[in-house]
Amino acid sequence: MLKGLESGKVFGVGIDVYHTEPFPTPLDMFLSHPRVVATPHVAGVTYISYRNMARLVADNVKRIIAGEDPIGAANKF
Repeated sequence: MLKGLESGKVFGVGIDVYHTEPFPTPLDMFLSHPRVVATPHVAGVTYISYRNMARLVADNVKRIIAGEDPIGAANKF
């Protein structure tokens, strides 16, 4: 990813999940890159996001029971 940022092939990166948490070296070249935004994994956790996640899960359970594909699936069953 760092090579992509440096070459211009990747304009920017927003990340909140890391291979190792907490990120082992806060001064790492990747995290200190001006076009990288790094947040803790809980950056999007709010009352509204929990409510929306619960609603999506419930809706997807209904869809799967009805034989439909779930919304937002990254792969097929």
